[in-house]
Amino acid sequence: MVTIRDDDTTIIKFNQSNYTVNEDDGTLWPVLVLTNSLSSSITVRLRDNENSATRGDDYRHGPYTVIFPAGMTKASFNVSITDDDELESDETFNLIINNGSLPAGVFRRNTG
Repeated sequence: MVTIRDDDTTIIKFNQSNYTVNEDDGTLWPVLVLTNSLSSSITVRLRDNENSATRGDDYRHGPYTVIFPAGMTKASFNVSITDDDELESDETFNLIINNGSLPAGVFRRNTG
């Protein structure tokens, strides 16, 4: 069987499904990737969603903005992580690509 893939569609996604960062690292650098390079730059907006980590206390909350210059397929952004002295278990939050910020023909796959 031969499968012909539609390469006209571009997917934006995180380069990995989960990230781990130590509090004392201070910064998380998630990476977004495009499945195809584009002829013009695009701006992507992301937001966060609390789980057990608390916005403002455990990390700097969004919105976050990532710019892909024309021809580039990888871009990163930073999320500040707060190093506190509290004895606590591991905490989590989600990063979500806002669908409304994507140009026509670019689709998201939220896995970060």
